[in-house]
Amino acid sequence: MLVSVSQRLTQAAQPLCTAYGSGDCTLQVTLDPSRAARASVSGQGRVTITFGMLELLGSEDEVAAVLGHELGGCVAKFSAGREWLQQEINQAAKSNSLATKVA
Repeated sequence: MLVSVSQRLTQAAQPLCTAYGSGDCTLQVTLDPSRAARASVSGQGRVTITFGMLELLGSEDEVAAVLGHELGGCVAKFSAGREWLQQEINQAAKSNSLATKVA
């Protein structure tokens, strides 16, 4: 089930990954044997879901919703990082321009 959900989400998220410049949008899912109900993301496209979470979820669609939430956080962080970098570049360019004008 995790393989098919991962493939579904990868296909659905690919346009976002392409649009935000992260390129390949492959979701890597790891199953943690813990009975605690958790899911988390660590790095781009690496999601861990616990056995306990799978026990709570009633269908493949619910698993997709949880993993999609985690993948969405990953895409959002990447996008925010790109926006921050662009702001820094723009600020540096403005500072440089002002320094050139003052000098």
